[in-house]
Amino acid sequence: MRRVLPLLFLATVASAGERLPRPWLGFPAYPGAKQLCGPEHVMGNSMEIHWESHTTGDAIAKVVAFYEKDRGAKAKKDGVSFEIRDKANDDLVLSIHPADDKYPTCSKKPGAGDKTVIVVSIAFRKK
Repeated sequence: MRRVLPLLFLATVASAGERLPRPWLGFPAYPGAKQLCGPEHVMGNSMEIHWESHTTGDAIAKVVAFYEKDRGAKAKKDGVSFEIRDKANDDLVLSIHPADDKYPTCSKKPGAGDKTVIVVSIAFRKK
């Protein structure tokens, strides 16, 4: 049986001793963002994904521009959402969603003034 570890622990020590940066798994925290959900996790047949989400009242275009400038790369557009992967680890992902769109959710919903949801996640592939 696989042991599920809390995200805060995973942020310090990952599989095989790999060290992961915090906060936001190495992505810079968006200025003024508030944590919505997390740490959360889902398990599948081939991987386990740990994630957390944050909200902001800023428009999605402003959030996308912030992360494109930080990463020096264009975000990949998927419908109305955007995704940026870490250059060194393709399993580290930051996705940006309109607050009224579909994204990984928990029991807490964005507030009335929230326009954008930012999800940071890491996948651990089963060997």
